[in-house]
Amino acid sequence: MEFLETVFILFYRTVLFFSVLMLALRIMGKRQLGDAEPSDLVVTILLSELAAGPLQNIEEPIYRSLVPIILLVVIELTVAFISLKNVNLRRFFQGRYSILIDDGKINQAEMKKAHVTIDEVLEEIRQSGGIGVDEVRYCILETSGKMSVIMKDNTAPIKLPISIILDGKIIYRNLSSCGLSRKGVKALLEEKGIRGNDIFWMYYSEGEIKTIMKDEKS
Repeated sequence: MEFLETVFILFYRTVLFFSVLMLALRIMGKRQLGDAEPSDLVVTILLSELAAGPLQNIEEPIYRSLVPIILLVVIELTVAFISLKNVNLRRFFQGRYSILIDDGKINQAEMKKAHVTIDEVLEEIRQSGGIGVDEVRYCILETSGKMSVIMKDNTAPIKLPISIILDGKIIYRNLSSCGLSRKGVKALLEEKGIRGNDIFWMYYSEGEIKTIMKDEKS
C-alpha cells in the first residue's frame, strides 16, 4: 500500500511540475536551449533544480518549489520588460553581438574576448557555402552564441586554404602541401621582415601565401 501511495505521489508531482514548467516557459517566451541567451540558461537551470527537489524527496512540501518558480517567472518578466526600455540593462542581461570579421578582416580582439578560434570561424564559413575569410563580408557572433556569416558576392576559390602558421606556431604537417620546408618558411619570414610569433594566421590559398598579423591589443 505504501509503495502504491509513493508511486501515486511521484506520478502527480511529475505531471504537476511538468505542466508548471511548460506553462512558465511559455509565459516567459523561452526558445529552444540552443538559441538561449545567458539569462535564459540561468533561469532554465534554476527551474529544473527547483522542480527536481519535490520529485527526489516526497516529504518536501510542493509549495517550497512552486513559490520560487512563480517568483522566477515574475522576475524574468520584469527584467524582460525593463530591458526593452533600457539599452544598458539589456546588454548586461543579454550581452552584445561581436563582429568577428569585417569586410574580410579578422577582429582578433573580439575573437579572443569571445573565446572563439579561427577553426570555429572557418567551419561556419564552410557551412555558409564559402571557403576562406576573404569571401566574408561579415561574421557576427550573436548573443545566442551562434555565428551569422554574410558572404561577399565574389566567387569562392576552388581549394581550401592551408594553414602554415596559426597563432604564432608553424603547422609543420601542412608545409609539404604548400610546397614549403622549414627552411623555406624561415626564408619567407626573413623576406617579409616579420617573426613567426607575431603572426595570427598565415595560409596558402590559390597559389598565394597570405598573412594576418596579430593585433597589438590581442
